Amino acid sequence: MRVNDQIRSEGGKHQQREQERSGTARQGEQEEIGAVENRSYEEIYADFLRACEGRGLSERELEVAWLLYRGRTNRQIGEELFIAETTVKKHVSHIYEKMGVCSRKEFRGKV
Repeated sequence: MRVNDQIRSEGGKHQQREQERSGTARQGEQEEIGAVENRSYEEIYADFLRACEGRGLSERELEVAWLLYRGRTNRQIGEELFIAETTVKKHVSHIYEKMGVCSRKEFRGKV
């Protein structure tokens, strides 16, 4: 096997492993969010909105809170919403204040 063929082969294997990992991560995320019972994504999101209702969260804070609830990091939230990580941090601190929590774990437990 020539070097270029070997590199292509290894690259293909690496890409396949990455796809398998991301598929497993998405599946794990769905299982984690719906772990209480087999509920649809829409039902979970509706429950999330009900838990946040009346807390005074802005639309953007709700978007950030949903991604926070789904286990995203500040960097991932920023990338997904096209905002700076420092802006995400500010939104998260406002969310915590409005929800009366001090951590992600406490936030997820409350929601």
